[in-house]
Amino acid sequence: LHSLGGQLRDGGAPPAEIEPDPLRALARARRRASELGGIVLATGSVYLLADLRRGEHSGEVSAL
Repeated sequence: LHSLGGQLRDGGAPPAEIEPDPLRALARARRRASELGGIVLATGSVYLLADLRRGEHSGEVSAL
C-alpha cells in the first residue's frame, strides 16, 4: 500500500493515508473528499463493500 501511495503521489494525487479499519477509513475518505471536492471510491471484496454499506447502521458483518 505504501508503494501504491507513492505512485499516486508522484502522479499528482493528494497524499495517501492507510487506515486498517474499513469503517474509519470510509469516514475519513468521505471527510477528505468533502474538503477537496472529490469523490470516494471503495474497492475490495463483495463482503467488504457490504460491510461498509451496512456497517454504519449495525454491528453485523458479512461472513461465509
